[in-house]
Amino acid sequence: MKETSVLFLLFCLALNPLTSMAQTDNISIIQGDSTYKLSPQSHSILLERKPFVIRTKLIKYKEKKQQHYAIQMAVRNTNAGMCQAGQIISDVSYFAPGTGLATDSEDKYPFLFINNEAHHYFTYQNKRNKRVNPAEIENGYVLAEIPVSGFHYNDSDIQIEGSNLTELFIDILINRNLNQLIDQGELTQIHLRFH
Repeated sequence: MKETSVLFLLFCLALNPLTSMAQTDNISIIQGDSTYKLSPQSHSILLERKPFVIRTKLIKYKEKKQQHYAIQMAVRNTNAGMCQAGQIISDVSYFAPGTGLATDSEDKYPFLFINNEAHHYFTYQNKRNKRVNPAEIENGYVLAEIPVSGFHYNDSDIQIEGSNLTELFIDILINRNLNQLIDQGELTQIHLRFH
């Protein structure tokens, strides 16, 4: 009897789109003709000082069920104090409640903010209420595109082209099961280097 219950549980987990998505979801960084596909782990990428796009899957908000899925992204100029799988999200200084960065009047981030104690909060509810551009929408998922042409740092806007940026550290957290923990497969850490 126990074997049947365990097999049924495993079968249900295999069919759960949240579980399978966590196994197969990739984040891509696209610059010109180059695409870097990233799995949930740490990566180091060398980019030109030109605009790029971050692309990933996001589960749409489910307002009736009060399930508010988001892409949380911290852009930092240091790798000190980086988070890791197994941590409680609220214990991470730059993902803690109250550290989400405000958007502009159109509910967008015109530049990514370089801030060691805060994060961007990208969501998609519908065509009017969104903080990401959907490249595709299918079966409750959004293929989200976040264009990056510059950064905001020390009260200044910096265009990537012509800047003297050499490196940044980006943590992308997608809490797919909304359990307030950084689970294995939910965190991608990127060390961006520019030349």
